[in-house]
This record gives sequence, structure tokens and C-alpha cells, in this order.
Amino acid sequence: EMCRLMKVYGSTKCLRTRNSPDGGAGCTKVESVKRKFYRWFPDLEGRFEKDEQGLYRPKFGHEFEMKYRQDMRKKDGESLNKKRVQKR
Repeated sequence: EMCRLMKVYGSTKCLRTRNSPDGGAGCTKVESVKRKFYRWFPDLEGRFEKDEQGLYRPKFGHEFEMKYRQDMRKKDGESLNKKRVQKR
């Protein structure tokens, strides 16, 4: 379920380009996925609810959640860009 939510909704922060030592091949550790999930969904219980099948659905609807996350990524990207410009 964690992987499904991460694939569908994505992060609230803009993704940084990072190179993994093995080039992205191989298995991701379960603990790494859990840490990443809880960083991406810190307010899971507040924004999502479990349905009858045991899947988490956004309380305010799919489109609202997608727009919220897109806006948060845009805001974070602008903030990151300002930090980069200040360091130059």
C-alpha cells in the first residue's frame, strides 16, 4: 500500500536528482521505503482514510490531493532555487 500511494500521489517536496552507487539497480531496502514513505506522508491520518478494501483514499478527493502535492512541490522548488541563488 505504501508503494501504491507513493506512485500515485508522489512527494510534497520537489525531488532532488541523486545518483545511487549501484545506478538504481537492485532492491530497495524495506526500511528505506518506510522512511521515505513517512517523509512523503507525514500527515497520512489527517489527509487519508482507509476504505473497506483496506486502501487509503484522500479525504478531500483525488484531484484535490494531486493539486495540493503539485503546489507543494512547486513551492519547495522555488524555495530550493532561492537557496541555490543565494549560495552563488
